Amino acid sequence: MNSVRKKRANDDVSVRHRLLLLRRDHPDARVQTELVELDRERGFALFRASIEIPGGGSATAYGSETEGDFRDYIEKAETKALGRALRALGYSDEGTEDASPATDKQRNAIASLCARYQIDPAALVAARDVQTREQASHLIDLLQHAHEPVRSGDAAMGYLAQVADRFELTLAALEQELRAAGRLRGDWSSLRKADVLWAEARAYQLASK
Repeated sequence: MNSVRKKRANDDVSVRHRLLLLRRDHPDARVQTELVELDRERGFALFRASIEIPGGGSATAYGSETEGDFRDYIEKAETKALGRALRALGYSDEGTEDASPATDKQRNAIASLCARYQIDPAALVAARDVQTREQASHLIDLLQHAHEPVRSGDAAMGYLAQVADRFELTLAALEQELRAAGRLRGDWSSLRKADVLWAEARAYQLASK
C-alpha cells in the first residue's frame, strides 16, 4: 500500500472513531451526508456533510475524491466530508488532512477562469466557501471544464434547486435570473457547466442583498 492510500485508510479509522466520540458526547447529534456531484466519466465525487448538535454548534463541510486515487472514491469523498465537519466541531485528529489556505496563485487562476465566462469570482468563491488549497484546486478543475454542456438537464435542475434552497431562494427565481442573463434559452439540458457555476455565484449575490 503506498503512503497516500495508507494515510487515507488511517483516516477512515480516524473518522469512525471521531463519530463514536461525537455520539458518546452528544447522542442526539444529527449527521447527514449528501452527494453533491458525481461524474463517473472523470471519476470524481463531491460530498457535503452536515452535523448539528441540538443546543450546541453545527458545521457543514465538503469532501472530494477521484477514481485515480481510490477505486471506492465515492465512499472516500463522503468520509473526507465527515472528517472536515467533525474537525470544525472540535473533533479533530491532527495530521489527517492538509487544510492550508488557498494560495494567491490559485485565487488568480480562479479569477482568470471566471472572467472567461463572466462569472463574479468573489461571489463564486463565497458561494462555495472556498478556503483551502484543496477546495481551490477543485474549483479550478470545475472551471477548466466549464465550457462543457451539463450531462443531464434533470441533474442540473436538481442541483440548482439545492443551490436555491441553500440561499433561501426559489428555483423559479434562479431560473428567471438565468433566462434574463441569456444563459438559459431552452430547457435545463441547454445549460453549460459555466452557467451552473454562474447561477451559484448569482444566488450568493441575491442572498447577500
